[in-house]
Parts: sequence; C-alpha cells; structure tokens
Amino acid sequence: MLPQSLLRVLEQKAQAKNLDLGLYVAELLSTDLDSKAKVELYSLLSKEYLMESEELTNKGNIKEAGERLWNSAFSLLCALGENMGVQHAGYRDVRLIAEELAKQDSEIPYLLDNAEVLHSNFYHNFLSERSFSERKKRALTLLEKLEKILESQSSSLKARTSERS
Repeated sequence: MLPQSLLRVLEQKAQAKNLDLGLYVAELLSTDLDSKAKVELYSLLSKEYLMESEELTNKGNIKEAGERLWNSAFSLLCALGENMGVQHAGYRDVRLIAEELAKQDSEIPYLLDNAEVLHSNFYHNFLSERSFSERKKRALTLLEKLEKILESQSSSLKARTSERS
C-alpha cells in the first residue's frame, strides 16, 4: 500500500499530464523495463481497464465505464507503439500510432474518434445510456482490432527472434 501523500503526488502528476494514474505509473516504470515487458504491461493494463469498464457498466456508471474503455484503447495503442518503435507518451502520439495503423485497417482512426467521445464524456457527462451503449460497441470493436494487430506484431517479433537464434 502506498502512503497517501505519495499517492496524492502521483495523482496530481498524472492529472497534469491528462493521464489515468495507472497509465502514468506505467510511463514511469517504462524507463526500467525492456520493450517486451512494456508491451506486456500495457496489454495487461488494457485488459484490466476493460474488466473495470464492464463492472462499472453493470453498476450503471457509464461516465467511469467509458473512461475505462478509453484507457483500455490508449493502453493497447501504447503497446502497439512500443512494438513499432515509436513514442507513445501522450495523446498526440497515440493519434499518430492510430493513423499509422490505418494502413492496415482504415477503420481504426474512426473507431478511436468514437472512443475519444467516451473519454470526453468522463469530463462533461453528456452521453445518454443509449448513446453510451452504441459507442461502447464501437469501442469494443476497436479493442478487438487492436488486439489482433498486437498479436500479429508479437508473432512477427517472435519469428524474427527465433530466426536469429
């Protein structure tokens, strides 16, 4: 358990960077991790955010649930960016990663725009339950597509590593 004073400072720093606390801590840890460990960390974070989103949706808290979906997508884009060897420290970076991934699937930037509305709703609380439900479906489609690309990248990296051995 972290001391409250340390937790408050971490939360303030994360907020100043417009990041969720988990993503901020992952960014701090990334300086001590190799690329493979970073990808695994971001992938695990994505899965945890997705589970939290489901729990929050079941409780009727669509504002927080949408933010967790956004964090899940953001985490996967960070993992993909790490595999691609590109910077993934902030919002602009993940947008550029999505644009690059559009070469493989042109729907990705559009689906990310949709997830961004869920992120915006966290701050402005404007979505109806119906609108949230539709956007959640598209966000889940985005997550599926990003997961497939990540799996494909990981398989390619493993193949290249075993060829060198």
